[in-house]
Amino acid sequence: MMSGARILTDIFPSGAATPCPPCPPGTGAWTTQLDLDFTNVTNAGPFTSGTNTLTIGADTIDVTTTRFGAGANGALTATNGTGLVYTGTAGTFTVALDFISELAAWTRAELASYKYAVHIVIDSVAFTSTGDSLIGGVSTNTTHNSGDSRVFFADVDGVGPITERWRTRNNTSNSSDILSGQATKTQRVITSIIGDGAIIEVMDSNGLTPPTPAPGGANTYMVGGDAVGLLDITPQYLSCYSVTNFGVGANGVITRILVQKYV
Repeated sequence: MMSGARILTDIFPSGAATPCPPCPPGTGAWTTQLDLDFTNVTNAGPFTSGTNTLTIGADTIDVTTTRFGAGANGALTATNGTGLVYTGTAGTFTVALDFISELAAWTRAELASYKYAVHIVIDSVAFTSTGDSLIGGVSTNTTHNSGDSRVFFADVDGVGPITERWRTRNNTSNSSDILSGQATKTQRVITSIIGDGAIIEVMDSNGLTPPTPAPGGANTYMVGGDAVGLLDITPQYLSCYSVTNFGVGANGVITRILVQKYV
């Protein structure tokens, strides 16, 4: 019987080719594809609706802002030294970042071969009353409640003076509570993990340092995906935006977007 080494030599005689990707679990690493520090943004705004291009050092990225609800009054201001500052007291407000336009490749083959992680870092998160909320994740369009938005959802639950509960959300449908009565976080990273271009998992981490993505981990929550049909050639998230939504009196500052690929 041939040895494993001999079999690999026969299949890859030059030694130049490898059987990856995709690689067996545990053999790869998360590599940075895009890393924008919004504290270096050029001053712009305030923005209340529409698409605008932000300049971050030598880089740019398109941001689309949308108000939702009667009396919505939120605005986003790009502030050098601070980040993308959201302020508002009524309605909800979505910030959509067109990150895939900044990547060298985002194709069916890429999404079939690799997992991606999109981290949004949010500082100075402030909840003031029951109903305030924060949503973070990815969507197939620039809103948090249509297309196919799959996100992590935290809101003030009324259990304590100011405590929050956690759920996942697809467009306007929420999961059951993951946890409630949680101390509110003033700094958090919301991580979206995209598998096969169609399945979304989310993580919510304390602080401003993006975690190592952990698909299937103990604190990783499944948001799911649409069914993949016969001969489907377009992954659901071939069109993809990072979406963050501030609800009612919630305020905060988006300070960074980090996109990673597992290779």
